[in-house]
Amino acid sequence: MHDEEQAAQVVDELRDRIYTALRDGGLDVEHIVELACLLEEWEVSTPATREVLERPLAQLTGADLTRLGERLLK
Repeated sequence: MHDEEQAAQVVDELRDRIYTALRDGGLDVEHIVELACLLEEWEVSTPATREVLERPLAQLTGADLTRLGERLLK
């Protein structure tokens, strides 16, 4: 498997985990940060990816994480 294919698989897995967590609860900030980092590395920069990477994690509320998780899935 090529590096790009592996990265795409990781992105898909992270999106699945975030989707499941949004649906069932237990959203993990680490998954959101990892997905935002990968998207930025692929030059898929969005307001959501930039916000995740620029804001101090301690300032992100549960509502922020939900909003950002939903936006990263689009």
